[in-house]
Amino acid sequence: MKKRLNLVLVLWLASLVFYGYRAYLIANAAIEVENAALNPEKVTPLDLFFFGFTTPQVQESFVAMGEKAMQRYRVLEEIEDRIYPISYMLLMVFTIILLARFLGLNTTYAFLACLFPVGAVFADFAENTRIIGLIDSFPNLLDDEVEQTSFYNTLKWSLVSASVICILGLSFSALIKKIRSLGA
Repeated sequence: MKKRLNLVLVLWLASLVFYGYRAYLIANAAIEVENAALNPEKVTPLDLFFFGFTTPQVQESFVAMGEKAMQRYRVLEEIEDRIYPISYMLLMVFTIILLARFLGLNTTYAFLACLFPVGAVFADFAENTRIIGLIDSFPNLLDDEVEQTSFYNTLKWSLVSASVICILGLSFSALIKKIRSLGA
């Protein structure tokens, strides 16, 4: 049991480093997009809209980007943002497993909680693919395409939120358990 916990801890630390590195790379890529934009104040990457967006919002963001920034944004979506979701999923999954093991929870509950970040990755991949499609079809955006992309964006953020809520709940439970063990 101790060896398995140590392995989970090592994997958690490795995923934390991997996530930090990928977050750094994607932040730098986003800064490059902003720096290349025609009107940086009006640029909002579609990934960062929380819980959806509309066709006018996409139009406004893409017009503010201009051609050069849109091409950099496309590369960001094709390359950097394909690996980043894997990094946050690994970090969330190993955090859930680590906390569940500390709490002595049934593995079924931990498995079910891990479905949230795994689902978020698939929604993120679909969102990225759809964003590339929007970039390619700009300026002739179809409302249906924007709605589909917005749906995946909303699904991703809902699943990420559920993952964070699970992690916070498990963390709170672990804290209570630790406080009780100190008093006993």
